[in-house]
Amino acid sequence: MQPTGLFRVGVPEAESLLVAYANGDERRFRDTEKWGHPHWCDTPMHNINYLFRQGTEHKYAYDYETLAKMLMQAGFSSAAPSEFDPAFDSESRRIYTLYVEARK
Repeated sequence: MQPTGLFRVGVPEAESLLVAYANGDERRFRDTEKWGHPHWCDTPMHNINYLFRQGTEHKYAYDYETLAKMLMQAGFSSAAPSEFDPAFDSESRRIYTLYVEARK
């Protein structure tokens, strides 16, 4: 990547679901099939595990602090949270995705 180049990434946003789980807020875990979760995700913990792994697509869960730190350690000069952008991002990933933009 060239200096000042922009890297945009979207990863499963784990923090809000972990907070909801810890607080017993089961409302956050209703209608998870709308998120693309399979029908067997019928408990909050099933949904958290699926979010973290999505079958075998993912190996790790992130919050902004952790992802930004990893990007900086990888040599980026800045990292900032970003909003969903339909020009770049998949509509099916609009909810529960953490978007971050980093500059080289």
